[in-house]
Amino acid sequence: MTACQFSVHLPSGATEFTTKPVNWVLLHHRLRYVLRAAEIVTELSTAQRLAGLGSWTWDAGSNVMTWSDGLYHLLGLTPQIPSSFDQFVAVTHVDDRDGLRRSFGAVLSGAPGKLHHRIVRADGEQRTMQHQSEARLDHHGAVVEVVGTLLDVTAREQDARKIHELAYVDPATELPNRRAFLEQLERAMSVARIRKQSLAVLYLDLDDFKRVNDTLGHKIGDLLLKSIAGRLLASVRSSDIVWPSAVDDGSQVARVGGDEFMVLLPGIRRGEDAATVSKRIVRSMIQPCLIDEQEVFITASIGIAIFPQDAADAQGLLKDANVAMYSAKRDGTNSYHFYDELMNTTAVQRLAMETHLRRALHREELSLHYQPQLDVRSQRVCGAEALLRWQSAELGSVPPIAFIPVAEESGLIVPIGEWVLRTACLQAQRWRDQGLARARIAVNISAVQFADKRFVAMVMDTLEQTGLAPQYLQLELTESVLMEDVDLAIEVLDAFKQAGIQVAIDDFGTGYSSLIYLKRLPIDLLKIDGSFVQDIISDPNDAAIVAAIAAMARSMELGVIAEGVETEPQLRMLERQGCHEVQGYFISRPAPADEFEAFVLSRLLVPNITRTEELEIRTVLFLDDDPLILQAVEARFGGQGYRVLTARTTDQAFEVLATDRVAVVVSDYRMDKMNGNEFLKRVRRLRPDATRIMLSGRSDMQSVIAAVNLGAIHRFVEKPICWETLEEVLLEGIQYHDHYSRQPLLAAGGRTGDDRTAR
Repeated sequence: MTACQFSVHLPSGATEFTTKPVNWVLLHHRLRYVLRAAEIVTELSTAQRLAGLGSWTWDAGSNVMTWSDGLYHLLGLTPQIPSSFDQFVAVTHVDDRDGLRRSFGAVLSGAPGKLHHRIVRADGEQRTMQHQSEARLDHHGAVVEVVGTLLDVTAREQDARKIHELAYVDPATELPNRRAFLEQLERAMSVARIRKQSLAVLYLDLDDFKRVNDTLGHKIGDLLLKSIAGRLLASVRSSDIVWPSAVDDGSQVARVGGDEFMVLLPGIRRGEDAATVSKRIVRSMIQPCLIDEQEVFITASIGIAIFPQDAADAQGLLKDANVAMYSAKRDGTNSYHFYDELMNTTAVQRLAMETHLRRALHREELSLHYQPQLDVRSQRVCGAEALLRWQSAELGSVPPIAFIPVAEESGLIVPIGEWVLRTACLQAQRWRDQGLARARIAVNISAVQFADKRFVAMVMDTLEQTGLAPQYLQLELTESVLMEDVDLAIEVLDAFKQAGIQVAIDDFGTGYSSLIYLKRLPIDLLKIDGSFVQDIISDPNDAAIVAAIAAMARSMELGVIAEGVETEPQLRMLERQGCHEVQGYFISRPAPADEFEAFVLSRLLVPNITRTEELEIRTVLFLDDDPLILQAVEARFGGQGYRVLTARTTDQAFEVLATDRVAVVVSDYRMDKMNGNEFLKRVRRLRPDATRIMLSGRSDMQSVIAAVNLGAIHRFVEKPICWETLEEVLLEGIQYHDHYSRQPLLAAGGRTGDDRTAR
């Protein structure tokens, strides 16, 4: 037999051959070739495994299926398990097996196979695969073999689901949001048109929800919204409507606004069906909600619109339901109302609200609540913001957000604003006469008031009539009001400046004012919007914005105050960023005059906000979710002259950093909401004077070293911890912090020390 014949057919499975007598040079080269080929196969297998990729081959002649090492890895099986089509079907999710068989049959017929299916690994974990296969044919068109590849797309699909949830799900209640509801409504209306059916939309608004938020706080408010969502779902599920058999129920509850919900009822036969569900919802609202062991009472007003009789498109149907909801509010809380064509004009709605507002002035239904403003350095009340409240005989307690826009549109804001200013000035002067409070009184001014030609004269007359000295009155205006007509704003503010009246820009940072105009405006104070305060202890961007506003105010010789302060860590961070005047629920909620007086007199309503000296430079914060590690740290360093603070979550750690002066921060790499790298990057921006140390295992070392090179981390200590090494690193960190803290400030607000260099 010749060498040529050997090269054509190797039935034994050999991949190479050589002839005798042996040519040793040729054998040497062929051995190198075979070894390199084996290395390539090994590298390819490793690459497939790392990429979450596997492959298989089925031979038509022998009916044998061969799996790659990557496929074994994907399936969680060892190569000792025989590879076969039946074995592959066995690891496929039971619900996807028929689809897999159909796809394989189609490939044998010459069609390419593409499908997604799930597999259940040997350890029980379920993964999703993108599976592609195709047949290889001989020159007669017969199938010789089939090859296939599997790609693990589980993470991709999970990410897609998360993106979908962000776009379509309300995070507070886990209900569909407005966007999802509108898409569902459009689909339901298309079905209803084809089948000549009706559907109903219920627009639900919680009565007095803002009062709950103001009284009990946003946390209780969010829990209440979730409880209401559950009641709505239960009311729809327990519906006794007989849905047409040809149509799936399809009912949907969605949260579409702060305290607004919508309910879709497809396939109804008559309006009474929607009334039945509305009655059930109203009855469910009567029972109190138990939130954090507190009974919270809430009611709802429901507007009902029917397709197609009320509107032929989705937007029109929602508008009609909204109109009907306001009608239900006027009829009384916890009620429902069908849309009525007579209510379709805005004029009717506005006229009704105007009528109530005019009565409010004459019936003395308006009142003022006062929220203290505190100077944290002196612990003295430095001001009080007057806030308008309306307790209507017909509507009950109406939130300002509901009636102030109507007052502005109708012009009623001018007489109402005059009443607010006079009442606030009288109250401030009364307190001064009693020796109770020598603080400024802040009054909000709307755009309509500011544009009124009599505005300046009205303010001056009010001060003269009430006897309040001009320097104790502060007028608060938003940036948008001042930017509407800058020349008019400068003229009006100049008049106030000459009279000694203070002017503050409210909600500063949220408007669109130009700094060029800002420097021309004769103002006295910038009021930082509460949206920057909410996450100030954990968001370096918010902290930087507050610091920038405070620095700008100082350079322009302006005062600065922050609103929306709800926690002590927020307060401490504001102090650290240079903002020393604050207001918010942490200090006191808005209260009637007598309660404000009690606050000033007793000061017992102020939580523990006394300033503590923060001069310890040996304070060390340890962040680790393992309590045993934290106990060991406290035992090791607590008695060695260190002040040891501990935290088990990043949220706790940010609160500690906001309230204490920490010299060294030691963080574990693997944490809850973010890894140690991200946490220490934020620490670097929030507390650049703090030395940052990472505890990490070998598997995390590459990313930790990268963070060191970027300057986010000064040092790292490898786990398991060597206590002597950690003690040396802590001592270095204390020395670095001591050196950094003593560096003079640069003109731009930085320090001469550069903490970007890894130590």
